[in-house]
Amino acid sequence: MSPQENQNQAGAAHQQAPQTNPAAEPQQAPVQPPLAQQTPPGSIAQAWTDITGHSGWFPRVLLLMFMGAVPFLNFFVAGYLLKWATKTSNTQSEGLPRHTFDGECFVWGFLFSVLQFIVTIATIFISIFLNIIPVIGFIFAWLLSIFFTGYIYLAGIRMVMKKKFGSGFDLSQIFEVIKRDPWHFFLAVFLPTLAVAAVIAIILILIWVIFLSSNVTNFLKLFSGASGYSSSALNSYGSSTRGYGSSSYSSFDPLSIILGIVTTGGVTFLISLLIAGIVGTFGNIWVVRAVAHWLRKTAPEWFEGRDVPYIEKPVAPAAPVPPAPPAGPANSASPAGKAPSEQAENAAQAAPAASKKPAEK
Repeated sequence: MSPQENQNQAGAAHQQAPQTNPAAEPQQAPVQPPLAQQTPPGSIAQAWTDITGHSGWFPRVLLLMFMGAVPFLNFFVAGYLLKWATKTSNTQSEGLPRHTFDGECFVWGFLFSVLQFIVTIATIFISIFLNIIPVIGFIFAWLLSIFFTGYIYLAGIRMVMKKKFGSGFDLSQIFEVIKRDPWHFFLAVFLPTLAVAAVIAIILILIWVIFLSSNVTNFLKLFSGASGYSSSALNSYGSSTRGYGSSSYSSFDPLSIILGIVTTGGVTFLISLLIAGIVGTFGNIWVVRAVAHWLRKTAPEWFEGRDVPYIEKPVAPAAPVPPAPPAGPANSASPAGKAPSEQAENAAQAAPAASKKPAEK
């Protein structure tokens, strides 16, 4: 074959081959990297958002503080917080409710106070026995008080959910829920309490340091003047007996100094009491809400009106039943080589014949 013919065949093959258009081919979309799943906030963070993430939260905290300081009105506060805890949601944030101080809040708050009193008495008796153990007993008593604080809130929430006072003493259900996640339950109670106590301590220390530094001159005048008052008084008395114009006592006035110290100290005490009340009330709300969020994640059955199923011990599986032996052929079913149905028919026919023979004789 000549070179010219080879070139012609190669050109024909090139024309017959399908021409691919890169633009016409479908292009695959670039693979996007998977988005990192955003972990939901913890119970303490969710509780903080529920309280401070809505407008008007500070006046409500003030209202709860003043109501909690008045006898009988404090029952409304406890019932209000427990009812709010029963409506906790993990999907949306709900702030402090408005206009919900009704008779139901008073009743549940009173029953919660009774429950709290009973648990507190039990805690005191147990702590007395634990404190007998040196060093370790005090630590165990302190941890026990924190645990029972959380237990009281769990019992109160369950009481309001079930609308029964006795449900607050359902120890099996409450301890079953705590066993699911005891570490985060302890944190939900301990961390807000510790944070609030630290804030109160720091603020009170600063306030009283300011009070003492502003009255240090008055204290110095009071102590130095009291020591030199007797000598200056005698000198003034001697000069007054010798002439009329020289009768003047010292300018030291202890009553005015004491009155100034008492006045500023009283104002400082009231400010300290107000700040401690506000922060303490906020901490109480924070703990109740944190425990409610922990409970919502740990035992959603309670919010659906159901009890938590108990964790039972696994039961050993039963021994397998051996299969029945397969039925043999009809000839081997009986010694006579007949089927059982045929033997039954022969026996039924032989019975009347046997009964007739004595009668014929």
